[in-house]
Amino acid sequence: MRRERSDRQPKQGEPARPEVTSAPRRCLTPPMRRRSAQTPVRRHLRTHGTTAEATLWGALKNRQLARRRFRRQHGLGAYVVDFYCPAERLAIELDGAPHFTSEGQARDALRDHALAMAGVRVLRFENRTVFENPDAVLDAIHAAFREET
Repeated sequence: MRRERSDRQPKQGEPARPEVTSAPRRCLTPPMRRRSAQTPVRRHLRTHGTTAEATLWGALKNRQLARRRFRRQHGLGAYVVDFYCPAERLAIELDGAPHFTSEGQARDALRDHALAMAGVRVLRFENRTVFENPDAVLDAIHAAFREET
């Protein structure tokens, strides 16, 4: 919990209070209360997902792509990503119409930067690409994997 800086001067004989500052957090693992607050949101996103998400999920679930495990509508800090591979620290986002506005692009840039600062790589695909060329999407995801050891 952060405390605001107090401009109050200490009374005579009272020890000065140290200024509380906190370093920026790089870890996106949220505290439990945030995770609990996100649970209904993530559940709603999973049950009311887009057709493109359902199509891509069909190709990613059950370790079908290079034996990598993916999670659907996974919470990372304040953000919920469409798909996440923990072994690769790779997030996959499918973009529909709201992402093509200037506000949507600004939000996406901010989100991508925050995830990158936490060491998470983000791949973005348009919804229609999943339908028109699903093999290219899966090839791009596979190419983003680090070499197997």
